[in-house]
Amino acid sequence: MSKHLWNGTVTVATRDPGKYVTINDTKRAMQFLLQEWPKDKPDKLHALAKKILINAHEGRASVDDARDAFMAAAVAIGILWRD
Repeated sequence: MSKHLWNGTVTVATRDPGKYVTINDTKRAMQFLLQEWPKDKPDKLHALAKKILINAHEGRASVDDARDAFMAAAVAIGILWRD
């Protein structure tokens, strides 16, 4: 999967309390969704974000749509970090 850089970064909390990761491309977002997403919190927005990230990688969705979907899923479970 190529990176498909985003126009802005998204910072989310990890499973480790007090630790955050900043994501700036579709590849890293997909890795986070598959490997680091809180195991007890997959939901419909998580599944939709995965689908849109795959579609963005294949040129069927925009990189901005992928970023927006990832952010929406993170907001829904309360891991989007804002300062």
